[in-house]
Amino acid sequence: MMEKRAPGGAAQRLRSGKETMNGERLIKTEFHLHTAETSPCGMVPGAELVRVCADRGFGGIIVTDHYIAGMFDSEKPRSQYLKGYREARRAGEALGVTVLPGMEFRFADAEN
Repeated sequence: MMEKRAPGGAAQRLRSGKETMNGERLIKTEFHLHTAETSPCGMVPGAELVRVCADRGFGGIIVTDHYIAGMFDSEKPRSQYLKGYREARRAGEALGVTVLPGMEFRFADAEN
């Protein structure tokens, strides 16, 4: 968990944020989440993740579902890859939480 800086105007629409002495806002942001819709290790659906984060004071999250080479090579699987992010984004819009897409991917010669 980290906090990112956002200009006061951009932060005003966010659910959380502490004003600093120079007028900027610090936004509590989660930078690494996996959704149940997409990632094999994701246990919670994207919309529920946003609700939990919002309840804990987060103003932003980045959905970093796993991208596995070969798994998303056609239109339908690509749409499936974005499903968790899209569900999270919809919930974020309703709750005032900024939801951004990210990606966790594996290099062919990596062990993890």
